[in-house]
Amino acid sequence: MNGVTARRKVFVAMSGGVDSSVAALLLERQGYDITGVTFKLFEDDDDAGEAERPCCSLASVERARGVCHALGVPHYVMNFVADFRDTVIDPFVREYALGRTPNPCVCCNRHLKFDRFLRKARAIGADCIATGHHARVSGDGSHRLLPGRDAGKDQSYALSHLNQSTLPHVLFPVGEHTKAEVRELARAAELPTAETAESQDICFVLRGHYGDFLRRRGLPDAPGPIVDREGRVLGEHRGLHHTTVGQRKSLGFSSGKRMYIIEKRVADNTLVVGDYGEVCQAEVELEDVNWCDLPAGDWPEDATGREVLAMLRYRQKPVPATITADDAAQRRLGLRLERPAVAAPGQLLTMYDSGDGHVLGGGTIC
Repeated sequence: MNGVTARRKVFVAMSGGVDSSVAALLLERQGYDITGVTFKLFEDDDDAGEAERPCCSLASVERARGVCHALGVPHYVMNFVADFRDTVIDPFVREYALGRTPNPCVCCNRHLKFDRFLRKARAIGADCIATGHHARVSGDGSHRLLPGRDAGKDQSYALSHLNQSTLPHVLFPVGEHTKAEVRELARAAELPTAETAESQDICFVLRGHYGDFLRRRGLPDAPGPIVDREGRVLGEHRGLHHTTVGQRKSLGFSSGKRMYIIEKRVADNTLVVGDYGEVCQAEVELEDVNWCDLPAGDWPEDATGREVLAMLRYRQKPVPATITADDAAQRRLGLRLERPAVAAPGQLLTMYDSGDGHVLGGGTIC
């Protein structure tokens, strides 16, 4: 974060947690004209479970408002109930119905924070938005997306949908700090969120397993066979949407050795399991690919043959990979991994530059 010019107006997305609170604190100290914004994501008739929400609750709104009051800056609530339903909850249900494993937090970042919120903020006068993500944007004019300084908290993996149409309008103030430093900054400023616990759960799944949420959303439990590659029946699952590719716990049968889910066959409602070698794959195909170094919708001329580092899940060590095929019209890529890894359909794969480590882009494993 380099110099500030003429009191740039920034809307800070504030969840009521310590990271977004310190993001607002840092920007206020750097001379930005900031406004705190908390999202309303749920209908009023969902409020019975408010106290259990890991974020986006009435309590989190009050915490965010308290931080803004302590900083002497405005705070508002923006209603994104319909957007959240249409772009996060409904796709979450549809993807599980197709046998895939979606990441709702990635969808929320992509469609709400860095699309709806960004567009609305700029439409009413903001120069940019800020969030509490542990990531960085290079300050040399290139707007490259970089991992956060704290490798253990880095969230750049979940931001590979950003590009040169959005990155110039986004700030990540806490990305230059470790989590411990963020906590200490909040304590020193006596912010009411200094000791707030981190959110680990899906915010719209209040009780039980996400499979129970899916059932309440109309995806019924449909028991079916669990088989190995040879077709031998080993047990019975209680519904494909209760499982994910790569899972090895709570499979519903005992074989005397570690078994993993390697395929969810929706066509015949069958769960296929095998050993770890069978669940890993060296060839991965991506759809809906975005390139961070280009404007939205653009495609590089030299994608095929490029060597990258591929992260197939959050906080996983990146795997060296080579792009083997690219289709600009369909926005698809093929990659060959140097070491076979678990690639769950529906999950995000983020590509990092094998040289300086900045985020090149990403897509959905298909």
